[in-house]
Amino acid sequence: VGTANCAIQGFTLADGYADSTDADNENYRTSGGGVSAYQVEQASRHQVRVLDCVITNCWAARGGGVYGTTCERTKIVNCFGSKSAQRNAKFVSCVFENTYEPNIDGQYGNGSYNGTHINCTVVGRKDNSTYMLNKAGGNPLTNTIVQTTREFKYTADCAGSIVWDVMTFDSTVVEKIDPQLAHISKGNYRLTGTSPAIGYGVAIYDPLICWADFEGRPMNFTDGK
Repeated sequence: VGTANCAIQGFTLADGYADSTDADNENYRTSGGGVSAYQVEQASRHQVRVLDCVITNCWAARGGGVYGTTCERTKIVNCFGSKSAQRNAKFVSCVFENTYEPNIDGQYGNGSYNGTHINCTVVGRKDNSTYMLNKAGGNPLTNTIVQTTREFKYTADCAGSIVWDVMTFDSTVVEKIDPQLAHISKGNYRLTGTSPAIGYGVAIYDPLICWADFEGRPMNFTDGK
């Protein structure tokens, strides 16, 4: 994507790859295997919107699935990056499935370097490097569920978020609570009727975002716990 104030909606973006080199701008050629807004001025990258898409099986050095942009109601599956699975992006009402950085000692993890997650669900696998870290700083989680990861290490803001079934847990800013997802092995990440995550989040509002859940249902803005 080369311009701000644009949108991509309703597409499946699969098998993207970004790992070539450019003598003038190496970052451009290695960023965003699925979608990249690297060419957009940094202050405007979140004005590029990815809506109701599926991004799958993509790879890049920086942002295997996504670099830059605001993603809403988008599913990101089996994407990985050698320096970050997602990078410099904002995610709202998105689902992440098995996105990872191969190096467990890396700095960026599943989420993103300099990224934001709001009302998201992150489901990984403990047998690879699916993990959530904010060793590089930033990366706030808001109203986000993280389930089944190899490592969770957060000191940044995690308001209204919960974590469950992680191999290594190091955080004092988020609670460990079973969200009771309906059927993980079948890809059904809806909450069961008895889930403690129902009404758990905090109120958050951004006039530039269409506030709906992953299935398009309007969201309320009342504080939970």
